[in-house]
Amino acid sequence: MLVSEFFKEQTEKFNKFLEIYREKFGLSETDITIIGVIQDLINIYEVYGNVSSVVSYQNDPEFQNLKSLYDIYAKVKLKEHVRNVWNVALEEFEKEKKVMLSDERLISEDFRAFIDYTLMALGHDLGKIPQLREKEDYAKGDHAYYSFVFLSEKLKEEGIDVGKFQHILKAIRDHHYPVKEKWTLLLKKFDQTARERESVNVKPENESEEIFWLEEVVKEALKIVEKYVNREMKEKYKGKIRYVAFSQPDGTVYVYPDFFRDVVIDIAIKKGYVKPFWFFDDNEKLKSMIAINKVLNKLDASLVPEDRGGIHKVIEINGNLKVKAYLLALRTSAFSKPVSEFEKLRKQHEVLRKLKVSDFE
Repeated sequence: MLVSEFFKEQTEKFNKFLEIYREKFGLSETDITIIGVIQDLINIYEVYGNVSSVVSYQNDPEFQNLKSLYDIYAKVKLKEHVRNVWNVALEEFEKEKKVMLSDERLISEDFRAFIDYTLMALGHDLGKIPQLREKEDYAKGDHAYYSFVFLSEKLKEEGIDVGKFQHILKAIRDHHYPVKEKWTLLLKKFDQTARERESVNVKPENESEEIFWLEEVVKEALKIVEKYVNREMKEKYKGKIRYVAFSQPDGTVYVYPDFFRDVVIDIAIKKGYVKPFWFFDDNEKLKSMIAINKVLNKLDASLVPEDRGGIHKVIEINGNLKVKAYLLALRTSAFSKPVSEFEKLRKQHEVLRKLKVSDFE
């Protein structure tokens, strides 16, 4: 049985199913050894897990994907993030629980998945713990690869056939890369869901303080943003051509949250409104984005849930280049132009004609 105060809820769920399995099938030596490995991983996080849940190395793939929200996730401790990922993994497992527990033939098979889900959750971010890797290796920055190495070596040390866990180890190694493989996609889902929940839990320092002017300013911001939809923008972006807002044939208008936020701030400054500190602090970006999106939802302008600052999407260009993006998704009805006008502008730009937005897997 697993023991942990910090991971109490998760270990209780684990132990509950473990007991059901043990009563029906017993535990093999390998089962007992694997459970021991899981307990060791839990102990590692309880001792060393107070570090940040993100590493700020330029060549770490997660840092590249999340750097616009780095300051938000940096406030989440590693052991908190791992607990969140494990919780999501157990939730996914419990969706099949009713079927599983009613069929003894399936329970043995599902026990393997149960162990796999847990190992992925606990093993995927081991490489973020400096004490587990040499200084030179840690400077290289790829935490996912070192997580893969550490867990592989741990299993070997315990006499476990690593070949039986290659699908889990590869998922851990590749979970920040564009690999479309069953277990890797599953771990990405666990990790992504945990991150989204963590971002939602970021609240303004003074939640009771209402920004009385925000709705008025957001309405004006929509009028300004409309002028940039499907138009090239060079200002403030080092002279590079960038589309800060663009539409799709279905009528959805996508806007980069940072740009929308900048427009709101510029209007507020011109109007001389008093600004809450968190709204303008770059380290608190997500809080302001969530506040803006709540107003957009109130205006029936946003397609993003009101407790989030944006949604993760994949931008595909001509079916080849794929880039992960964090975007606001707005209804065409939020603007004065009809869909046909936006479509006319979009078709004038070759890049936008080839651009497609899809869900992030």
